[in-house]
Amino acid sequence: MAEGNGSRKSNELLIVGASTRAAAYSAIRAGCTPVCYDFYADSDTQAVAEVHQIADPQQLVALICQRPPAEVMYVGGIENAPDVLTCLSEKHHLIGNPLETVQKIRPVSELKQGLRLARVNIPESRTADDPPPADGTWCLKPVHSAGGFGIAVWDEHAQDHPTLKREHIYQQRVTGVPYSALFVASGKPGDVRFVGITQQILGDPNCNADTFQWCGNIGPCILDVGIEHRIRRVGNILKSMFGMKGIFGIDFVLDENEEPWLIEVNPRYPGSTELLEHITGYPLLVDHCLAFDFDGELNPPWGHAIQSDFVAKAIYYSPRDFEVASLLAEPASPEVFPNITDIPTVGTKFQMGDPVCSVFATGSTLVDCHVSLQQQLQRVASWMA
Repeated sequence: MAEGNGSRKSNELLIVGASTRAAAYSAIRAGCTPVCYDFYADSDTQAVAEVHQIADPQQLVALICQRPPAEVMYVGGIENAPDVLTCLSEKHHLIGNPLETVQKIRPVSELKQGLRLARVNIPESRTADDPPPADGTWCLKPVHSAGGFGIAVWDEHAQDHPTLKREHIYQQRVTGVPYSALFVASGKPGDVRFVGITQQILGDPNCNADTFQWCGNIGPCILDVGIEHRIRRVGNILKSMFGMKGIFGIDFVLDENEEPWLIEVNPRYPGSTELLEHITGYPLLVDHCLAFDFDGELNPPWGHAIQSDFVAKAIYYSPRDFEVASLLAEPASPEVFPNITDIPTVGTKFQMGDPVCSVFATGSTLVDCHVSLQQQLQRVASWMA
């Protein structure tokens, strides 16, 4: 754990979550000085920020509440931790959507009436005490989870699934192509800025992932203008009716009839953000901070858009239990498009299924980009051999 000097800089931004490296890099591109609290304390995060490694949300609450009031944002996983969100709002200036907003948009079944104007479908859902037939047309989902962890097809093989021992729901199964859309909503009245769409990578065997597990994103993707218009409208409604601000995203599936189905709303910095930052050359965290009246200095856009037409990112999950014996790669500068990030420190211990690192790729076509991404994943696999 790297410790700071105790004095708050004018552009300091606390970032908390399961993994903070991506947001820390975005913060630096926006002119902020990140201070990170996460589970991994990866070597490339430590190279650019003060990092505090935490074991669980309870420890995070204890640590973050001891700090003097500061600007603080959260990333993946924290939307499922009400105690952490309450602490962040009460003790600090929260640069993100508060608990009351998060509770309005999760689960998505609560949005059905509000999103009728968007003409976007929402899967049916059932509570744990009202299970549907185990015929494969529904999914079993944990209530408090992220990244697709714990999701399973609800059929005869799932009758003793571990998710049944957690708080869970059943959601109508929708098949098709999964996508993510990214938005930035200002704190003022008006339309939401639509940033872009990427295709989700789920259950990639080269990532050692389960069927529904999120492995990354690839894009940007251009969809039919009518579909894109409906997706844009979802972003506008999430702001106007439910109070969403700053950077947020949605996950949706385009079925075989080209009908969009809203699967999830991510009320915070999503994993696809850094890809679209490198495509546009614009540090989106500037607008995110401004939406919540960030009390600090922000740099003008860094303006280093990558020249490739497509970019991709994938998470490599550990195929076995192991301990890191050598550094996988040297940390990349936040200014440039990386090859490998979230680089674990020597001595880090992993269990099978833990996220090890993230790999990146570019390409002139979506297919070329995907091929390059698979090659990067194979390099990591050979490092672990």
